[in-house]
Amino acid sequence: MLNVHKVNRSLILPYSSAEMYDLANNVAAYHEFLPWCSGSAVLERDEACAIARIDVSYKGMKSSFTTRNELNPNQQIYLSLVEGPFSALEGKWLFDPLDEVACRVSLAVAFSFSSRLIEKTMAPVFTHICGDLIDAFAGRAEQVYGERRFA
Repeated sequence: MLNVHKVNRSLILPYSSAEMYDLANNVAAYHEFLPWCSGSAVLERDEACAIARIDVSYKGMKSSFTTRNELNPNQQIYLSLVEGPFSALEGKWLFDPLDEVACRVSLAVAFSFSSRLIEKTMAPVFTHICGDLIDAFAGRAEQVYGERRFA
């Protein structure tokens, strides 16, 4: 059995849970601000779910994966694998409001790869990407909503 890799991060940000949810749910814009994302698209969408594809290009590695994103607006996005180099991929974004203008954003991701060769080459890349994801979204929030500080 191949290893299950886990990444858990959270960050308190001076943006509302609705603002941060909107950024995470806007998969089509990921390629605009995530340096490792060479393409992103929403393939299907309704009120409760989106099917999204992300193309990864990082340090010479290229891959893509598709997830089913179950949407709980302004609160949570649950990700599960549809297609890609993984044997399993699950993730959860949580957006916990602290007040009207601040929230805790948490991301928990667990993944394993479909072969040892893919795991050897992709595990360090994907672990790094997941680890830096919340910081990238914090930077995107500053771009989109303006710089904010805690009072």
